Amino acid sequence: MDNFVDERDYKILEADKYTFFVLTRIMAQNCELLLSDHKRLIICYSQSPFPVWIWTADDATSEEMENAYKLSDEHGFLDGKHGINMKYELAEFFIKKTAEKSSASPHLPKLSIKKNMFAYDNPKPLQPASATSIDGHLHQCREEDLDELFEMTCDFHKETNVPMSDKDSAKKQGAPDRQKTSRGALYLFYLQ
Repeated sequence: MDNFVDERDYKILEADKYTFFVLTRIMAQNCELLLSDHKRLIICYSQSPFPVWIWTADDATSEEMENAYKLSDEHGFLDGKHGINMKYELAEFFIKKTAEKSSASPHLPKLSIKKNMFAYDNPKPLQPASATSIDGHLHQCREEDLDELFEMTCDFHKETNVPMSDKDSAKKQGAPDRQKTSRGALYLFYLQ
């Protein structure tokens, strides 16, 4: 394993560009740890309090998962204090492996999935067959749109059955929407 990344790593991440897009940006910064074989495994840790990122190929073998586990353990990432972003199959492997080890050593922390990451793309949106044009206008969001954005987020969580914290604490955590709004990065399309 090398302790640097290069164009090979960025190339392999193109296939996971939505879920692992953030990783490409983190790798470009100074990191406490970068490990890569430039083909099937990348481990990246920027610094506390941020999570460790572990990328594996979609068809990772049990040996490759074992290697990712071993390296994570050697670097202290399985202490229960580090968050780790990884693919679901690897997370299941880590949870099972840690459970097996903790049966012999009860002091070891239990690993679990805290959040599922989802990324969506629609590279070729289709216009509905019943409409030749849609009347409306694009609106760049401002501070006064935050309540409407929050309500849309609540509706999304309700429709997808994804749990959401209570409204008051969620509004307090709304800083990212506030930051995106102040940068002009959020838009609404109003139908007429």
